[in-house]
Amino acid sequence: PEATYRDPAMRARFLREAKSAAALNHPYICSIHEVGEVEGQLFFAMEYVEGTTLRDRIRRGPLTPGQAVHIAAEIAEAVQAAHEKGLIHRDIKPANIMLTPEGHAKVMDFGLAKHFAGPEADTTAGGPPVTVTGEGLTPGTPAYMSPEQLKGKALDPRSDIFSFGIVLYEMLSGRHPFKRETGLTTVGAILSEEPEPISAVIEGVPERL
Repeated sequence: PEATYRDPAMRARFLREAKSAAALNHPYICSIHEVGEVEGQLFFAMEYVEGTTLRDRIRRGPLTPGQAVHIAAEIAEAVQAAHEKGLIHRDIKPANIMLTPEGHAKVMDFGLAKHFAGPEADTTAGGPPVTVTGEGLTPGTPAYMSPEQLKGKALDPRSDIFSFGIVLYEMLSGRHPFKRETGLTTVGAILSEEPEPISAVIEGVPERL
C-alpha cells in the first residue's frame, strides 16, 4: 500500500518483518524468496504452491477427525516454528492455508507477521496499532482474530493459538464457532461468548481432541 512505502517508519517495519518472515525455512510454511524494492514500490516474492485452500476444502464438508488432526498437526508445527523465531502470524485462517496435492499443509501470507520478543519487539499496548495496513487499523481477518487482537492490544503467541483453535473447530464441524449474521455480531461473539462445544455440533470427535 502507498501509505506503507511513503512513511519511513512503516517502510522500515515492512522490510524488517518481511525479511524476518523470509528467514523462516519450514516444510509447512510457504517460503518467501526475495524482499525488495522497485522504483519505490516494496515487494516480496513467494513460493508458488499448487493445491487448494483449506477454506475451499471445508466448503465441501467437514473433515474426518483423522484428516483434521493430520492437517492441524502440520499447521501447528508451522506456527510453532514461527513463534520460535519470535514471529506471530496474526492472520491464521483457512484461506491462508494451502493443501498440496500430496495432502500437506502450507501456511501462507506472513505479510502481517510481527515480532513479539527480542530487540525488534513491537508492542502496541496503550494505543491503536500502527500496522502495514494503515495507521490505526488492526490487521488480519476479524472473524479469526483473538479478543486482544480485536481490541488492538499487544499480542503474543496465544493470539495465533486462538485463531488456530477456530480453524480446527471449523475443520471438524464445517462451521465457524462464532459465526453470526454480520461481521459486527461475529466480532461481538468472539469478545463475549463461549462457543458451543464441538461434541454438541458433531458426533464421533474424540474427547481429547
